[in-house]
Amino acid sequence: SNEETLAQLTHRPSLELPDSRSWPLMEEAVEASWLLGVPFFIQVIEGRDDQIEGIVAGVVESAQESQRQQDARWRKAIPHAVQTVVADLTGDPSRHTFQDFADALVAAVRVLRPRGQILLLTDATPEVTTEVTILQQAGDPTELLSRLSPEQAFAHRAAWQWATVAEQAQIFLLSGWEDDLVEDLFAVPLANREQAQRLIDASETSLHLEDAHKTLAVLES
Repeated sequence: SNEETLAQLTHRPSLELPDSRSWPLMEEAVEASWLLGVPFFIQVIEGRDDQIEGIVAGVVESAQESQRQQDARWRKAIPHAVQTVVADLTGDPSRHTFQDFADALVAAVRVLRPRGQILLLTDATPEVTTEVTILQQAGDPTELLSRLSPEQAFAHRAAWQWATVAEQAQIFLLSGWEDDLVEDLFAVPLANREQAQRLIDASETSLHLEDAHKTLAVLES
């Protein structure tokens, strides 16, 4: 696209889930793909532990089948919100990024009770990105969210996601990061999985989200 069109489409991110209604922007993108002469797509459905769940190839209409397979593998619906969500990231830890961390929190908070707790468990030690630094320099999540413009929130989505979740829930993080860094991100560091298990045992209701950064977690309507 060009800068003018990108500027028109830039808006503050949202934690809201897409529904079955058609997206005018998606329809425009499909039309543009035909006009550009690229009507054939190869779409890969990720599986657990960096495996490939399936491959769907075809013209634009094949996107519906790929979406069906994606939802069948990664869409998880539960009937009511829970107090604790255990979110993990499987596969090669060297592949996991801070954006994966933030995406996992977003999946978890969608099925969490107000002021519930999220236990994010991973062996990864991702790079300290600009988004991590933005969070470190903030006084608290609310202060950060209030001063991020829509353009900044869009450009630094992981920071916006993390702060938005931190404003709603208590975050516990088991990772390769030092405790001081985790605390700077409005989270409580966990030393081992035994600590996580004690928190789970003390919870009234809990849910495990495998590979949470890939999962679309929803509450049943």
